[in-house]
Amino acid sequence: MRKLLSVLTISAAALLGACGGGLGENAASKVVKQPEMPTDKQAKCKVAKSQAEPLVVEWPDTARGKLESLARHGLVAVRYEGCELEVLGRCRVKTGAYGYSPVTRKQSRVTIRDADELYANMPVGAVRLEGKLKSAGQLNVQMTIVGRYEAAATGVSRDDLEGECTDATHVVAALTVGSFTFFAGADAEVGGGVGLGSAGAGGRSTAARETLQRDGDEAACARSTAADTSPPEGCGGLLQIEVMPLARKAAAVVVAPVPVPTTERPSPRPPIDSPPPPVTTRTEPRPKIRPAPYTGTPYTSPPVTSPTPPEQDNPLRTVALYGVIGFGITALVSGSVAVARASDAKAACDEASHTCTSEFATKKSAAQLYAVIADVAVGLAAVSGVAFIFLPAKVSIAPTRGGAMFGAEKSF
Repeated sequence: MRKLLSVLTISAAALLGACGGGLGENAASKVVKQPEMPTDKQAKCKVAKSQAEPLVVEWPDTARGKLESLARHGLVAVRYEGCELEVLGRCRVKTGAYGYSPVTRKQSRVTIRDADELYANMPVGAVRLEGKLKSAGQLNVQMTIVGRYEAAATGVSRDDLEGECTDATHVVAALTVGSFTFFAGADAEVGGGVGLGSAGAGGRSTAARETLQRDGDEAACARSTAADTSPPEGCGGLLQIEVMPLARKAAAVVVAPVPVPTTERPSPRPPIDSPPPPVTTRTEPRPKIRPAPYTGTPYTSPPVTSPTPPEQDNPLRTVALYGVIGFGITALVSGSVAVARASDAKAACDEASHTCTSEFATKKSAAQLYAVIADVAVGLAAVSGVAFIFLPAKVSIAPTRGGAMFGAEKSF
């Protein structure tokens, strides 16, 4: 009997140990606690934080209108953390603007069937729309895309911001525009092989559709062209944005100065135990050293020899030669004209009656004028000829301290 009780006691103890304290907490459970895991929404929002191109079709009209208005005045700063995106209206980027680029008109449709797709496409409104997705079965976005507003700047740092920008984390880099319809539920008929109730076999029904948000006119978007500088009137609804994080300013690199080694050698120190050197005073006067007189030949500068100046043709002889030719031709021409005018004047008079016409005086004056010109030209030609004969053919120019020295050499 005692052996049976011992066996039962040992078995009960082993059973309790194997259950791991099912009836209460053991000592290890009081020390080691399981870490608190984030909820499903928090985990998905952390993943959605990497989504740089979220759709904004689920935003209220006022929020999209605010973003559209701010984008007209410059780059827009936002606070984007997880599933929260706040447009900072009192924070502005100092420089930069959006430029419109038209694209070929595109019809696009996004269908969201589960929470993962919801957080991937619409992280900002995903938490609010989870219930609507669960009840409707799916969410749909029907879009017509006509263009994009893009920022020219490739990077914006915090130094480029002004205003209330403490919470700024990103800058809107681009905005896609057009028209859209955001609705819940399917927009097509649903058919089934087996019907329910009065529908009978092979019955068909239409799924419920609920329009959640709408902006832009699809008919207005049909007027878009590749040459547009802005979206057509009525087709500028915001569909999607693209954000870029604020760039970090590069830290300044401080370079430590390089020590320059000194060339001075320290003077050797005497041993500590050695006595100091004796100090001696000099009383004898130093003899004055006088330089010996110079007995050599005094220095004389070498004679300055000037190089032979170069020679060149005398330009005055050339002028005199041209004078002879020019004045000679003038004398010949003037003399010929004077003789012709004198002949005309003589022909204008009748020797028998000793009478002259009215042209006589004019032709006589012209003949006298050309005769004077011919005489002067002959004189100047003669002077030029004499000068040509007596002027030297070569001249040389030598530099001097005060200017130049001219030399001439007669040559015939």
